[in-house]
Amino acid sequence: MFDVPTMVIGIYVSHWVGNKKESVAGFAASMDWYVSSYYIDSVSKEMYRKFEFDSLFENAIKKFTIANKDIAPLRIIVYRDSESDLQNDKIYASEVPQLKNAILKCKTNGLYTEE
Repeated sequence: MFDVPTMVIGIYVSHWVGNKKESVAGFAASMDWYVSSYYIDSVSKEMYRKFEFDSLFENAIKKFTIANKDIAPLRIIVYRDSESDLQNDKIYASEVPQLKNAILKCKTNGLYTEE
């Protein structure tokens, strides 16, 4: 699995948080090939609205690249929890394009020099 620069991302979502009844997502991304250091962040939103992870994905890719002496991740693995298997298709349809968009932005900004 780690034959190329690989980033592992974990996303956990919790609903009905605080007095405002928000949803909060915790985000962790590995910063090295050994998966031993991490970039962590979180984002909150109103209940029942989709999460916007574009900037978290982009920041994680940039930080990985800096931490690895200008080597961007060539493989990104995302572990994402959901409340039920019925949500998987909806999550996939919403969040995979966000990751692809973040990768494209990073390519446009010169972080990726190879395919």
